Amino acid sequence: MSLVSIEQINFYKENGYLILNNFVNKNDINDYINNLEKLHDGTIDPGNQKNDLGRHEGKSTTGKENITQIMFPSDFIPSLNTSSFFTKSKIVARDLLGNDMDRDMDMVVEKFPFTNVPTPWHQDSAYWPKGMKDTRSLSCWLALDDATLDNGCMWYVPGSHKEPTRKHNWAGNDEKKSYALVTECDESEGVACPISAGDMIVHDGRTLHYTRGNSSAGRRRALITNYRSEEMINWERSIGYNHRNEKIDDNNVIT
Repeated sequence: MSLVSIEQINFYKENGYLILNNFVNKNDINDYINNLEKLHDGTIDPGNQKNDLGRHEGKSTTGKENITQIMFPSDFIPSLNTSSFFTKSKIVARDLLGNDMDRDMDMVVEKFPFTNVPTPWHQDSAYWPKGMKDTRSLSCWLALDDATLDNGCMWYVPGSHKEPTRKHNWAGNDEKKSYALVTECDESEGVACPISAGDMIVHDGRTLHYTRGNSSAGRRRALITNYRSEEMINWERSIGYNHRNEKIDDNNVIT
């Protein structure tokens, strides 16, 4: 069963991203929100798998993280593993990149009201361990709320997945250490992609992207899955890289 058309596959290959509307129904979205809220309200403690992706901006004045990131929510909410989003996004990954695609990781990213902190321009490939032989990778970004210009919808640079990975640096400085990488780019190179709750947008691991901060009164939540080849997932794990907030240096040493 395929979930994308030939025209959509061609658009993805040319641009490095693709929007799939009405990917998950509203009832499922509400279930995800209700379950994931337990990771925010103290019902479930995600421990060090929860961090502030915008910590380089200093302490938030809102009482929340600048950009909340929780790695592997499926560790705490196992029902996600058999959910419609996880199941269908894997089909899309295989439609676009091949039948050996498997889930490498999942995460939740949230921008609380009036936090106003952008996610810096970057390519996911800048985070990858050195020596990744197979660069096929797909991130699947499911909007749990309407994603707008004001609250931080995705922006992409079309075709940037065909270019070499740009030079990246860790955002911030020694006093404000960051989990976020940043490269030189701005909105004049990109296109904004506002989507509705239940829509999914996918992008290649080499596609340049970013989001504005949330300047609105509403929350902006996204549930994300990432796929790559089974062989490369096994290689990552063999060197100790499992996406649970470790950083890795140029010699593939976890720091």
